[in-house]
Amino acid sequence: MAIQTAKDVLKFAKDNKIEAADLKFLDLLGLWQHFTVPPSELTEEVFEEGLG
Repeated sequence: MAIQTAKDVLKFAKDNKIEAADLKFLDLLGLWQHFTVPPSELTEEVFEEGLG
């Protein structure tokens, strides 16, 4: 199964009973940062609008 859209990610998380998602990104200095969220925080809006 190819995961290409936000809906695909949400379906994968639900189908596989994911307990947490570790979100990674680069900060303004180019250093890796991450934070973990429960799947209940993942919505299509998060993928479109972001967090923060």
